[in-house]
Amino acid sequence: MKTGEVESAGVSGEEAFRTEASGIGDREWYVKGLRDGIPIAAGYFAVSLALGIAARNVGFSALQATAMSGLFHASAGEYVAITLAGAGAAYIEACMMELVANIRYLLLSFSLSQKLKTGTPLKHRLVLAYFLTDEIFGLSIRVPGFLNPFYSYGMITVASPAWILGSLFGVVLG
Repeated sequence: MKTGEVESAGVSGEEAFRTEASGIGDREWYVKGLRDGIPIAAGYFAVSLALGIAARNVGFSALQATAMSGLFHASAGEYVAITLAGAGAAYIEACMMELVANIRYLLLSFSLSQKLKTGTPLKHRLVLAYFLTDEIFGLSIRVPGFLNPFYSYGMITVASPAWILGSLFGVVLG
């Protein structure tokens, strides 16, 4: 059922989006995502701790390293930024390398968007695209049928703070 058909049937796009063939609601998907996100969070904390130490070694402040982790959500991108900053690279070099290091997320986003129902609101699509990582993509894409964004939100709720806190601890304690 397309969005126009849904609305003409007296059901808004948001209501159609909420209707799950599996019978599992948003809360259950979110809790499942929280559980599945715990191992991701453990791995993120360890990797971002090392990146925080590296950031400190090239002169990043705690605020800079933590803000970078909150904005990037990508270890390869952060590693490139830290390495280039330490080497005194020009901003244009850093931007080009970030583009090369992170272009895969465009492809991952396109692929994941195919798992969303046609009526999935833009706000959900934007949040998923912003917080998309390799690990969250890997678990989200394997969900049978359509992806309920709340599953990914559960993983993000656990994994993203672990990533940011790992960087903070690394730069402060490193």
